[in-house]
Amino acid sequence: MANNLRFTHIYQKATLGQFGCRVLQTGDSTPDGEFYHTIRPLKNSSFTADNNTTGGDSSITITNVEASCDIVGHFDNVSCSHGKIICYLI
Repeated sequence: MANNLRFTHIYQKATLGQFGCRVLQTGDSTPDGEFYHTIRPLKNSSFTADNNTTGGDSSITITNVEASCDIVGHFDNVSCSHGKIICYLI
């Protein structure tokens, strides 16, 4: 279950990466039940993720994003099809 980011101390811990992270390489996927607030490519990468928000797209596919270009949201079911990414846990 994800932490509630409405509380300042939880938000600050999440933005500093203190809940941990997952590093994915080509062909890797995240485990079920984990949620992420930021996906950062460590090198040029492509990936898909489910977007758990009340508006907008329910899933995203990102292709050939450059390294260090943060994608922020409320994600789960992240799969890296090319490259290497780091996903920060909520």
